[in-house]
Amino acid sequence: VMGAGPPMLLVHGTGASTHSWRDLAPRLARRFTVLAPDLPGHGFTSAAPEAGMSMPGMVDGLRALLRALDATPQWVVGHSAGAAILARGCLDGAWRPRAFFSLNGALLPLG
Repeated sequence: VMGAGPPMLLVHGTGASTHSWRDLAPRLARRFTVLAPDLPGHGFTSAAPEAGMSMPGMVDGLRALLRALDATPQWVVGHSAGAAILARGCLDGAWRPRAFFSLNGALLPLG
């Protein structure tokens, strides 16, 4: 968590970590409260139980984290699989941001 202002959630892709945002997050933190967690099994986290490693499980984990932080992101930004997780959360009503940004989102099924 860094910065001050309206909350913005940044979610990295598979095989990445919060470090994906190392250059962008400080710039965004000038105007927003940036929330950039490591997904389960990535970066500095351990793997969740099997159900928590699925897309719905990661949505549930992020929802629980946001609840614990008492944060309601107004903007959500996802890279690669992070975009797919955020899109699923938007569709499921886990969060209702003003805008959803996908950076090279992995939004199509793999061939």
